[in-house]
Amino acid sequence: MAKNKKDETTVDEASAVVDSTSGKDEANQIADAGKKVDEASTEEVEQVIEAVEETTEEEIIEEVIVDSLEAVKTATETEKEDLIFEYHGNLYKFKDETPKRIQLEEGVLSQEEIMSNPELMQELIDSECIFITKL
Repeated sequence: MAKNKKDETTVDEASAVVDSTSGKDEANQIADAGKKVDEASTEEVEQVIEAVEETTEEEIIEEVIVDSLEAVKTATETEKEDLIFEYHGNLYKFKDETPKRIQLEEGVLSQEEIMSNPELMQELIDSECIFITKL
């Protein structure tokens, strides 16, 4: 321990130097880690840019069109399968030009809501509704 005021100042100064050196080391470690992250990010960005440059605009457009057509085909097939109703041994469906939602006495209903109500479908078929066709 320090015996006089002069010794105390020297010990305090030495502690400050040690603390500042530790702080510098930590700062350098943090800066090095930041550089590594920047380098990794730069490499990833360069890889993405290379991949994009290799893909032509026509290939991208073709891929988007193919994906869109597949989605439409799947949706259309699902709609056609779901919207068929059987009544007295006959199959019925909504005509292609039928709106997706129809105003009826019950309110505005979707084709799916109408198809899920057997009584309503029977009433529409019996009354020869213009939106329904026999298959």
